[in-house]
Amino acid sequence: MRTTITLPSELVNELLDLTGAKNKTKAVLGAVEDEIMRKKREKVIDMAGKIRFMNGIEKNRANDRRLGRK
Repeated sequence: MRTTITLPSELVNELLDLTGAKNKTKAVLGAVEDEIMRKKREKVIDMAGKIRFMNGIEKNRANDRRLGRK
């Protein structure tokens, strides 16, 4: 998707220097991908302690045909 945005040149130049990207598009794309990954990682970390696992899952797995058992 083509998008036009206005960014401070100092930030873009610093991003280019830090990332070593060959052009502005690659630098900004990398920064966007990194931010998305960071947000996803934060969501996973926030789930810590909120997920409970069932006891006896080994028994269920032992009978699971999808895993080639029984």
